[in-house]
Amino acid sequence: MKALKNIKSVAVSLLVIILMLATNLTAYAIENESELSFNSVVEVESYSIEEGFIEAGKEATVKLTLRNANRNSAANNVVVAVSSDSGMVFPKYGNDNQFFVGTMTANSTTTITVPIVVNSEFVGDYVDFKCDIFYVSNGKQITNSSTMILPAQTDEVIEVSSLEVSAHAVINNKSLLSISYTNKGTDNINDAVIVVDGNVSESTHEIDLGSIVAGKAYNKDCNIIYTETGEQTISVMLKYTDVDGEQVQSDLGTFRVTVGNENTSTIIEKAKNPYLVWIGRGISAIALMAAAIVAFMYVRKR
Repeated sequence: MKALKNIKSVAVSLLVIILMLATNLTAYAIENESELSFNSVVEVESYSIEEGFIEAGKEATVKLTLRNANRNSAANNVVVAVSSDSGMVFPKYGNDNQFFVGTMTANSTTTITVPIVVNSEFVGDYVDFKCDIFYVSNGKQITNSSTMILPAQTDEVIEVSSLEVSAHAVINNKSLLSISYTNKGTDNINDAVIVVDGNVSESTHEIDLGSIVAGKAYNKDCNIIYTETGEQTISVMLKYTDVDGEQVQSDLGTFRVTVGNENTSTIIEKAKNPYLVWIGRGISAIALMAAAIVAFMYVRKR
């Protein structure tokens, strides 16, 4: 009987220990789950442009799909702020760059629309677009950032990378215009011309670029002849016909040029003859020596 009592006592003790361990493990699991819930991450799951692409000087609408990737915790007071480091994208007139989303439950998604305007000076294949997400989860303020690119589309086959016009010129004389361009298409362009509007000669009003081979880059120096003096303003355009037979016209910019009168006199500096230089130096040396001798003799006689 005594042995049986001892066995019961040991069994009770083991049961108590097991229950205590189970309670501690459950508390530890709950505590860890609570800690994991702080890792709430609200992120940009996907994005798109309603119009399909952006264009310089045009409006567009960006759709952002946000996701709360945490399966346990909600994200509260979610605010999205958009920006562009390049300065090529702005909020549409009448809109702020911040958008209040509110509460996102655990493992949920939501979509917001962001109206934007593209800078009229934008040139390129894409523009950067940054999204900062601010929210509160389990009493903690959290920030997450995503950087995206918004693709651009252009109908221009010939891409002009640089254009330089001389700031000073002489009336009725040739003045330099330098242009660098590339045919980005798969077909040759044969009728591309630079059109210069302003007080320029008829012969330089339209400059033929010749055949532009597909996929090839060019650097070309052209001439402009101004017909009036003073501060002149010219506008430069590129015109050509694409493979679909459509006329394409690209505005390359407006330039101010100071045009002066023709020079009435020209000063030409001839190169010095080295033999004459040495002869002159020799004559000078002899003259100095003779003067020194005469001075010496004069001193001795005195």
